[in-house]
Amino acid sequence: MKNIIEIAKRQPSTVAVLILLILSYAFNIYASDLLTRSYQESLFPVPYFEAQLSFDAQRIKEWYGFLIEHNTLDKYLQTQHIDYLFMLSVLLLHFFALLFVSRLFPSASRWRRGLIICALISSLAPIADGLENLVSYVMLADPLEFSSYLAILYSSFAALKFAMFIFAYTALAVGLLAALIMFLYAMTQRRI
Repeated sequence: MKNIIEIAKRQPSTVAVLILLILSYAFNIYASDLLTRSYQESLFPVPYFEAQLSFDAQRIKEWYGFLIEHNTLDKYLQTQHIDYLFMLSVLLLHFFALLFVSRLFPSASRWRRGLIICALISSLAPIADGLENLVSYVMLADPLEFSSYLAILYSSFAALKFAMFIFAYTALAVGLLAALIMFLYAMTQRRI
């Protein structure tokens, strides 16, 4: 882990990180749009976050029943496949955004090191999302009779995913704010 952090402090160049950030942002927009359209076409009766955080097997079975009635369960299953593309886009976006913000600090600073660690930790969001999807595949194999504990496991992975999204965005905001404060402080010191 220490070697990864040391390499990320210097490699790739800041310009390369910026280009990768822009590309990952464009990829994330594409993947988000594709996922949203597929989810909407599946006619899932509630917003995805409500379903994912329900912790309620009976409600999930009712929603799956709705999909079966409307003959869109296959479309919902396809949406789960597309979600892996979205997960990859989130992994890249969070990593390169935090890595780029780390470059606003000197190479030997604690801020740079800390933001690189945050970039690595942020990978827990797509990992949790992937585990959530694996549980959903098990539930979808028997959509009206799956075990209730699976809903708890499914929603627990979703909660971890959303917590890691919040972590990544908070780390990004704190890093940007700290960089701005340090920049303004350095400017005032030059004037004195």
